[in-house]
Amino acid sequence: MPKKKEGQISPKNQLVRSLGTTDYIKNPLAYTQVRGGLSLMQTNVIVGIAAALQDRIEHYLKSHETSGYLFRDEDFEDSLLTFNLSMKEMGIKAKDYAAMEKDGRELASTSFSYMEERDGQRYMTTRNLFHSISFPVSSTTKDGGEIKYASGQRRTGIIKVRMHKECVNDLLNMKKGYVEHMKDIVPLCRCSRTPRLYIYLSAWFDRGYCDANYLDLKEYLGALTFDNKHINVVEDKYKRYKDFQKRILEPIRLEMDRLAAENKIDFSFTYETRYAEGRKKGNPQEIEFKIIFSEHGRARRREQKVKRLQARLIEMFRINPDEWKQIEFLVTDESLEMVKDQLTRIKKLVEEHKPDCVHAYVTTVLVEWLKKFEPTNLTPAEEIKPVVPSLSQEETQCWTNFTAFLTEALGENFADIYISCSELYRVNADKTVLIHVPSRFVAEKWHEHREQVNEAFTKAWRGYAGYQYVTDEMIEDGKV
Repeated sequence: MPKKKEGQISPKNQLVRSLGTTDYIKNPLAYTQVRGGLSLMQTNVIVGIAAALQDRIEHYLKSHETSGYLFRDEDFEDSLLTFNLSMKEMGIKAKDYAAMEKDGRELASTSFSYMEERDGQRYMTTRNLFHSISFPVSSTTKDGGEIKYASGQRRTGIIKVRMHKECVNDLLNMKKGYVEHMKDIVPLCRCSRTPRLYIYLSAWFDRGYCDANYLDLKEYLGALTFDNKHINVVEDKYKRYKDFQKRILEPIRLEMDRLAAENKIDFSFTYETRYAEGRKKGNPQEIEFKIIFSEHGRARRREQKVKRLQARLIEMFRINPDEWKQIEFLVTDESLEMVKDQLTRIKKLVEEHKPDCVHAYVTTVLVEWLKKFEPTNLTPAEEIKPVVPSLSQEETQCWTNFTAFLTEALGENFADIYISCSELYRVNADKTVLIHVPSRFVAEKWHEHREQVNEAFTKAWRGYAGYQYVTDEMIEDGKV
């Protein structure tokens, strides 16, 4: 057997093995974007509900449904859905049950803001997510015996959460996709807002960076509250950015730095402020986060890339398990970043030579390339961004005009949040313009205003065929 190259991670590596013992859950993106202040125990309830959805989410993904809904009408009773959550499974100790009851009752009466969709229109709404949160008791022991407490009752260790049907359909919904994050993030944290920002940034784990509107971020973390119409600010706990930074951002960053250094979480972050044009101080317009991967995070990121490579090889060439083992053994971190171009080359070779056994031919060619592969000076993993093809001066000017027309039509707020994070990726030979967006969610936000987008495109891109949204995943998978 050939000697394993440097840069490969052995399956016996402790960090790689730890990935198998760390539980990650799929959390509907809409649910992770609910805005409001939460204690650690209250966040535990929110995450506990997401954890309870895993079987339904896996079934939904395998069934290739497109409705987005995880529950049917028959799952509701009087328009309410019930979750029975185990406090023990959530990491809540028996001595903390009383405190959990107090926080749970407060959570049931707390209002949150989230994006609601009705009749094809979206708008921000503020409401209670939960109809009730209760803590069932029993008059007998687990074995059916007599309770010795003076009250004659004992806590069962169960949290009974009931959610309104409208909230379930709006938030526990897969239309926007999902965020994958650690299930047990809450018990690791001391700062109440750390799990919230960790889950928010987990949506950008693959991309490695994101921009957040400053006011939206403050509202998300519970430091700012709008009125019910989401127009006027009714409470701003930290009006100055330096106070928000000192009391909110820095404590979260320091805690995540510590947890990442101990390899208890997969990343921490750094951040920079972005100001409106002409300003250099005061409250920023947005905050740019850069994800810094821990050793655990780098191993997880690599594992995800390897799984995507395997899926592509099976989909494109129907390679079998034994052939995959040969390829996987030779894959290095550096070659993973270059393999997409090789698959394009190999696909052309298959079309040219038309081998009798395609999967065997592909395996032979790819194995030979991996054996000869020499690493180059690549950008570190956390710095890697999609390679944007070169653009002509005309194309660049058309893009500038397009975004200007769109900003004029939709306003500065939309531009700051959704246009600024998007970019011109490429113009195809058939004159189709590819617009790179960071996620499907951003593409949906553009699509909501398709009339204005179409009008701006027609004005700016005269003679061009049309436009198409592309994501990092589509680029990495060679689908564009």
